[in-house]
Amino acid sequence: RNLTQRIKSDINSKKDANCYQIGETFGSNNLIKSYVNNGMLDSQFNFGLFFTQRRVFAEKNGSLLDVKLSLEKGLEVFGYNHVMGNIFDSHDQVRMMSLLEGDLTLSDNGSKKAWELPAIKVDKISTYNKQQALMTFILTIPGVPIIYYGDEFGMTGANDPDNRRMMRFDAELNINEKKQLQIISEIVQVRKNHAALRRGDYLPLFCDDNVFIYSRGDTSERLIIAINKNNNKELITLDIPDWITASTLKSLLNTNNLTVKNNTLKLELTAYSGNIWICK
Repeated sequence: RNLTQRIKSDINSKKDANCYQIGETFGSNNLIKSYVNNGMLDSQFNFGLFFTQRRVFAEKNGSLLDVKLSLEKGLEVFGYNHVMGNIFDSHDQVRMMSLLEGDLTLSDNGSKKAWELPAIKVDKISTYNKQQALMTFILTIPGVPIIYYGDEFGMTGANDPDNRRMMRFDAELNINEKKQLQIISEIVQVRKNHAALRRGDYLPLFCDDNVFIYSRGDTSERLIIAINKNNNKELITLDIPDWITASTLKSLLNTNNLTVKNNTLKLELTAYSGNIWICK
């Protein structure tokens, strides 16, 4: 409380934009929320969702139904317009890319692996595709996306200190990392350009073990997001609510546009993919 009081009086009063405080507390949603109040923190890391999404995306048999449940439990506790931090990686955990690649499992000793040679690296294109799907999710759900340095191009690593490798830039990135940086940047730009992804409502439309489809919208736009964590193509027939009046869904990430017929959509989702459409 003293820190927050000093920030408001000594820093916020002299800046055009207020400081955004985010804390780190391990525990239940209610314990985490107890620090986010007037005169205290603005937000905390959304660990409940982080640990669930990590397990689901890292394990072949993980179910997106668990992610949906965790997301919605968080909304109940934190509120539908919360600014909690949705994290892809953490300075205290093994890098997500190491789990998506299969270099580590959640039962492995990540600290021991951190000291072993050769150091783990990303070898599979599919690992970058998996990250794109998970990043699309993090960048389009309620809350504030937190990108740990290197996540933007797919940095990997075991536990401390291997999850804190030196940052690399420009020519230090390989061709796959440069391509990943461009793709993740494009998803970030979509979020920046569409307020509904930051402050819009949240409406689940479909979810099973491998596919999660939901909508974000406000008074000026309606977006539909689809995530496929399966290593196979998924074909989904989706009935959308009558009040979503759209004849076409225009992709904001690629040329995969869709046509709405009688409030029904047919979606073809490639393996390990995410997409964002705007209703027209």
